[in-house]
Amino acid sequence: MFKASNQSYASIRNAWAEFSELYVKPNDYECAYFATLTTQYTLTLPSARRAISRFASICRRESGSIRGVWFAELYEAKDGYHLHALIASSLQRDMLNKCWAVASKANKSHEIAIHDANRQALVNGTKSIKLASNRSAFVKLRKGGRGGMYASKYLAKGGTQIDYDIIT
Repeated sequence: MFKASNQSYASIRNAWAEFSELYVKPNDYECAYFATLTTQYTLTLPSARRAISRFASICRRESGSIRGVWFAELYEAKDGYHLHALIASSLQRDMLNKCWAVASKANKSHEIAIHDANRQALVNGTKSIKLASNRSAFVKLRKGGRGGMYASKYLAKGGTQIDYDIIT
């Protein structure tokens, strides 16, 4: 595994921040957003990549343009990851929320695991799993707000696995 110095992490973060802000600069028909995206099930790095890919595909099917960058962050208080992204899209915030709801829907095996865990909790007399719905928050980027620096901060966190990519 590559061990980078703090200076290397800072350089990588700054480069991604600058690229992100230029790449998601909206045109006249688009808005730019900072997004936080979660699921009700444990999101691994490979499943995070699949979910963001499904999200972009669904947005395009809705006749929307979309481009951006995304970063997967490890939860501090629970297992799994959630996503942060900078997104430029012709779709409005409500439609982006609907697209994420479809893209992040629990598949059959997730639903069975959640159901089994709740049934086991009832048998053991313990608390059942409270499911948070898949959540998405799209906040309009402000000019000069340095959304790229905020989103890319996860690249500078040493010692954790991360994943990130562009949405084309």
